[in-house]
Amino acid sequence: MISIPTLEITKLSSNRFRADWTIVFTEGDLSDVSDFFFDIFRSEAPNDAFTKIGFIDGDSAPGMYFTDPDKQILNNQFRYFKIHARHKTDPLNHAWSVVRHVCDDPDGTTSAIIYRNELLLGFFNGEPCTVLLAKVSGQRCSECWDGHTLKPVEFFCKTCFGTGYTGGFHNPIHNVMIHIDPSPKISNIRTENEDQEKMLQAWLSNNPLLKSRDVISSQSENKRYRVIRSDRTQKKHLATVGTMMSKIPVISRQVLTLQEINYNDIEYDVDLLPASIPSTGWGQEGYGEGYFWTEGGV
Repeated sequence: MISIPTLEITKLSSNRFRADWTIVFTEGDLSDVSDFFFDIFRSEAPNDAFTKIGFIDGDSAPGMYFTDPDKQILNNQFRYFKIHARHKTDPLNHAWSVVRHVCDDPDGTTSAIIYRNELLLGFFNGEPCTVLLAKVSGQRCSECWDGHTLKPVEFFCKTCFGTGYTGGFHNPIHNVMIHIDPSPKISNIRTENEDQEKMLQAWLSNNPLLKSRDVISSQSENKRYRVIRSDRTQKKHLATVGTMMSKIPVISRQVLTLQEINYNDIEYDVDLLPASIPSTGWGQEGYGEGYFWTEGGV
């Protein structure tokens, strides 16, 4: 049987990414790399809506790598990748990689910082939350999207939940440990229709990556918060990509500005149960329990 023990994603430029992975065969397996196809999947969420963007044939591939062809990437759009190896004649001989993001390759110092942050959140001041990642691409809402103004005309639309994209949010990510400061913060951020008195600050580790319009639901208090701003602590280190050296930004912590959502706002209508239950469970490598699928769930 084949396995994919490592997957690394490198940012080559502002909108070009490269995936490099390794494969291992179990003892006694007489298969060769030429017996496999390798499918590359990409999504803007670590647990949902993966789309196949290409494949390589192990018989003719110069190596285990793939360059993302999509050059239309929005500034607020993240990229997650995973690889599926499948035997050309034996459907039982296949394997999935873990899900990786371009910022998932920390050096020793950053790994220690991330580990410390996760200990603090897990044992001291974090609370389990459910995260809803707002869609920033895909099928436009058929109910409220205005093709002339390029904006949703109905904020309380139950088809897109105000995002302008059908479904509004990706499947929820459960049990994300986040510290939410209960003390309101004074903010000079001015956003239309927002109550500045309800601004709060929170922080979490490096995954999942959050952006404005994402939603956090406290599992203990059943309160929901809208992400207004996300500031990330990151450092760069050099990594080799083929014959090139690339400066990879590695995120160790995220500090969030949140707004408590009113109970009558549309975000409270978003279901916190996934739309479909994959046949496989949650993985634990790379993202922590509950953060991504190791296989299936495409």
